[in-house]
Amino acid sequence: MDPIHTFVYIVNDGSYLYICVDAGQATGDYTPDPWDECMFVFDVGNDNLWTGGVDAVFWIDSWGAHHGLALEGAPWYSHHCFDYSNLHPGFAGAEGFGPSPTTSTPHRIYEIKIPLSLIGASPGATIGFSSPGGVEVSLPFDYNGGAPRHNVWPEGAAWDDLSGWGDIVLASRRAVGGMLIPVEKAEILAPWIAVAFAALVLTVFATKRRREL
Repeated sequence: MDPIHTFVYIVNDGSYLYICVDAGQATGDYTPDPWDECMFVFDVGNDNLWTGGVDAVFWIDSWGAHHGLALEGAPWYSHHCFDYSNLHPGFAGAEGFGPSPTTSTPHRIYEIKIPLSLIGASPGATIGFSSPGGVEVSLPFDYNGGAPRHNVWPEGAAWDDLSGWGDIVLASRRAVGGMLIPVEKAEILAPWIAVAFAALVLTVFATKRRREL
């Protein structure tokens, strides 16, 4: 399966993590299938361990944004709530289809706003982050008329091996510079243009974890 060319923009302020997935490069998602989705998984303890009831899973589809929690003893999760359940104030997300600054041709765009409390983080913290392979969705998942395409990050990341996941270093309250990290078929850019947020946007750094030998 061919991966999707994608821009992923990640920023944070003092209370929320904001992620925008723009599948609009040369081989992006240009087909608005109803089964298109986008998923993010967080190693809340940043300990390379799958911790039931702690590690968090988020995904966006035509219903909106979802929050899931890891199941004990297995690299899987259970559905916890929708964003419209209003269990977590500020939690919101949406799936869109249209042009963007990267590509004028209409394509899939996903946005999500995650309270830092849901990923056990605060400004300046480091948390584990991935969109692992081996499941039906990824960052993003393009149904592509029945010929699915995935965008796994980091390359080769798996649900049952958290040592291959990445880290997100949240910005502190004092903004710092940004950096662009190329990933095989994705690019993580910080900082994102702040017009989307009323609050002060701070930069986020994403890196792939180094495996210990």
